[in-house]
Amino acid sequence: RFGSGGACHTFDNYLPPAKHFKAHPEWYSLDKNTGRRTPAQVCLTHPGVRAEFKRQLRANIEKDRMRWAKAPDEMPKVYDISQNDRQTYCECPACAAVLAQKGCSGLMLDFVNDLADSIRTDYPDVKLMTFAYLWTVEPPKDGTRAADNVIVRFCNTKSNLAGSVRDADNPWLLGMLKGWGAHAKHLAVWDYSITYSKGSKGFPVPGEFGLGDLFRAYRDAGVVSVFMEHEDQHKSDMWELKYRLETKLMDDPDADADRIIADFMDEYYGSAGKKVLAYRRHLWEARIARKGFVRWIPNSNAFDFVTEDDLVACGKLLDEAQALVADDETR
Repeated sequence: RFGSGGACHTFDNYLPPAKHFKAHPEWYSLDKNTGRRTPAQVCLTHPGVRAEFKRQLRANIEKDRMRWAKAPDEMPKVYDISQNDRQTYCECPACAAVLAQKGCSGLMLDFVNDLADSIRTDYPDVKLMTFAYLWTVEPPKDGTRAADNVIVRFCNTKSNLAGSVRDADNPWLLGMLKGWGAHAKHLAVWDYSITYSKGSKGFPVPGEFGLGDLFRAYRDAGVVSVFMEHEDQHKSDMWELKYRLETKLMDDPDADADRIIADFMDEYYGSAGKKVLAYRRHLWEARIARKGFVRWIPNSNAFDFVTEDDLVACGKLLDEAQALVADDETR
């Protein structure tokens, strides 16, 4: 359970532009190209911003302590302090100086660490969580580390969702986990089981066969929490299968993923299960043969690993699967 203030992209919750931007434009991000302040993000070095965040953070913690006073075991212990979902950041002189030394993620950690230090004594059981995402996804340039009461939630935005983290052409994620492991005691992950480019939802992403490698990599890197973003059940590729598999692997990263997949196919599709499994295997092998690479926001050509011949073969397998359960209304 996250504390009051939100679970992600919380800058606007702590410093709502509708309330503060007119009176305090200096609290918000400066675009050096235009010389104007905009409410896209906040200015992470401004003392007024830090003071307001600290005030609001304490107010949120106290509100939650009162709310859960009679159920202390359910009281939130994690409070999110993370950037808005925009690929921009403040470039004022003070922020630019920190950026030059520490990089974008170093600037963010400098801000979040200051907040974390302000509550450490009074709330030793509370941790702050922040994103390594978009402009903060790379580890700091210098030796800046997240404070011990800060959790860095790394977002997997550049690896191949249709492959395995062990693939030779897919080294980014393992490199980032190693890099962030040197900068954070507590590392969490936000990963994706869905694609977001316009029109790409539902396109084939046969990454289920690489999920075992993924969760073992997270376990081996000391990741304490994994969140899989996986909405739009009726538009996502094999949502039910991947949901089952991800859930099982969260419980036990060493579980036999191939066995879980095979069992799901038989349980969910009945006598058609083996044909549906053959369809997914066909896509996986096509992806390997043609080096398909599908990120969370894929280019339109990311699905070119599926050829016209593959469409025909997969269509035949699905026709055969449908015929096997033609008399079974539950399938």
